[in-house]
Amino acid sequence: MDFSIQFTEEGKRTLHGLHISNQRQIKKELKRLRSKIKGKQLKGRLKGFFSFRFKKYRVMYSHHPKGIVIHYVGHRREVYGKGEENT
Repeated sequence: MDFSIQFTEEGKRTLHGLHISNQRQIKKELKRLRSKIKGKQLKGRLKGFFSFRFKKYRVMYSHHPKGIVIHYVGHRREVYGKGEENT
């Protein structure tokens, strides 16, 4: 089953803030995400979000019956503090 992928404004901003080569590689990974949910389900205050790893970056997303919403893309030490701001 293919899911649609949507971005929050912050999701777009943070993806476009990365180096272009990392953007391209993450976009390839997102295409794979459309057909198979991957990553880990987050806990605690980030419950309801999922994340997957790409090199030193994390993509934080949520999924719904009709698609996936990308909330934040960034370095692993920055991502997990963002969940409260994106809910």
